[in-house]
Amino acid sequence: FMTQAAYSENDIRAMTQAFQTAHPDVQVNLEFVPYEALHDKIVAARGAGGNGYDVVLFDAIWPAEFSKFDLLQDVSSRISADEKEKIFPGALNTVVFKGKTLGMPW
Repeated sequence: FMTQAAYSENDIRAMTQAFQTAHPDVQVNLEFVPYEALHDKIVAARGAGGNGYDVVLFDAIWPAEFSKFDLLQDVSSRISADEKEKIFPGALNTVVFKGKTLGMPW
């Protein structure tokens, strides 16, 4: 996560704790980095011989580049029509690239 994005670190930690309570079989390890370092950290994690991160917070300007290097997965099938209706179209469009939904808007 970006250290300065929308929610505070304490908010993210509280949301993560609530998620893990609801899903005890899922382990979440949070990393907070400044915006200026986030892009390079995501790219470096993929190139370090591993599979990179399972979940990332990314800027709306990165999907084209990240798609080129297969850093994001299409999650279109995981978002129901009902869920999509609750999201402003402009916000949803920030995570769509070449017809693929690559995330959920913050």
